Amino acid sequence: MKKIILFLFIISYFNSYCQKNNSNIFIELGGNAITYSVNYEKIIKQIKNHNLAIRIGGSYFKKKGQNNIIGIPIGVNLITNNNKNHHLDLGAGVSYSKGFIQSGTVNNNEWDSYEELFFIPSIGYRYDKLKKGINFRIAYTPLISIKILDDIDRVISENFKYSHFGIMVGYRF
Repeated sequence: MKKIILFLFIISYFNSYCQKNNSNIFIELGGNAITYSVNYEKIIKQIKNHNLAIRIGGSYFKKKGQNNIIGIPIGVNLITNNNKNHHLDLGAGVSYSKGFIQSGTVNNNEWDSYEELFFIPSIGYRYDKLKKGINFRIAYTPLISIKILDDIDRVISENFKYSHFGIMVGYRF
């Protein structure tokens, strides 16, 4: 997790010399990484009254003796831009997760793994001045499972979905 945060800060440091106020670092609870994630977002294009942004993040969740999950959410967002602070935020993304479940006893330390891939559309409200400063977002982010594979590439489950929400707090620079 420390490496992910360091990587995001390095990207943001070098990016700050290119364009002002087009980068955002944020923490999201729920949302695209299921539990939480640390993310970097970059506005890459302005189209009429909208901004097109890309994002990438990382998460790590550990529950002692049961489940360790590493997640990588990637997405694209369209943010309305009418020179106000309140925006409609539409997005689409994927989230890759790799999990480890302890299969043996605590003493023999055997672990099984599984992989998940989710498609995650989103619609939400974003408060963002699109200038340097704090911003936040709340969104409906349904999780649509594409495939879940176990450690020998057997399909465990595919094509399930459930409702999910996310809350994001970030800093634009």
